[in-house]
Amino acid sequence: MNKPTVQLNSTFKVPPLTNAVACEEDERRVGVKIGGQVDRRECAALVFELIGGYVEGDADRVAQVTRQVGASARVGEVLAEATRFAAYLTAEARAAGARLKARQIRTGVLSRLAATVPPHHELAVSAALDALFEGRFHAAAAAFGDGPAGDLIALHALTAFTAMLGIRVAAPGEFTSANLAALASILHRRD
Repeated sequence: MNKPTVQLNSTFKVPPLTNAVACEEDERRVGVKIGGQVDRRECAALVFELIGGYVEGDADRVAQVTRQVGASARVGEVLAEATRFAAYLTAEARAAGARLKARQIRTGVLSRLAATVPPHHELAVSAALDALFEGRFHAAAAAFGDGPAGDLIALHALTAFTAMLGIRVAAPGEFTSANLAALASILHRRD
């Protein structure tokens, strides 16, 4: 039996991460072995905390969460969770009729990254975004780089994008750092 949906705010509903069948299906679809429900919740909580830092424009918070992600040696798993939430939010935005131009996305993401990542990472994200908008997916992946360092740059880009998108498509004051932190704390408490 599925648990009720956790409500992030009145616009977006996030399904709980405790359904074992969904976890296994997500692992097959994404191609990343998550290692269990508790691990997924921890990774998702880190994602929500990182997005919250970008929502608030809090470079110190982003740096702190980034250090936690790096120290966990689970950058790829956290990136997989960020991808799941970004895909969900993007689908919700499309269903709501939100339309963003490539220029808006690029500007929104890069403006959030400017205060949080070194310039060479910002340039990598810029090159990756340009390649994505042109449909050159291999070039986009190459711009991020290989291994955990590349995954970390991709994580920054994806969470900055998610923050920008959430703010743009949610009702004013609904996609907040506080809502994301509350969701992260719920995920941390579950066993």
